[in-house]
Amino acid sequence: MNVVTPSVPRVPGPPWIGSARGFLRDPTTFLTDARTRYGDTFLVEVCGYRMLFVFSPVGLHSLYALAEEDASFTQATKALIGLRLPPELLTADMEMFQHVFTGV
Repeated sequence: MNVVTPSVPRVPGPPWIGSARGFLRDPTTFLTDARTRYGDTFLVEVCGYRMLFVFSPVGLHSLYALAEEDASFTQATKALIGLRLPPELLTADMEMFQHVFTGV
């Protein structure tokens, strides 16, 4: 099943577990290696959870230009950084994160 159109490279891994071992052991090294191998945009599956990684400024601007109902950045942002932020920030307007991530 294609979750992104056009399709992007998928980091290979065993069914369901996917890239969990490398990603969880050392996410920075894992993502650096994946970016070197697959480019600025790629899909990673970790224990059934699919994550689209986009590193290019053009890619980030394009993603954040989509409507919230088409690409739930509020939920994604909360899930990815929520453990490191005070709850008060996560109840605020999420446009702040759009500005931080895209400079717009």
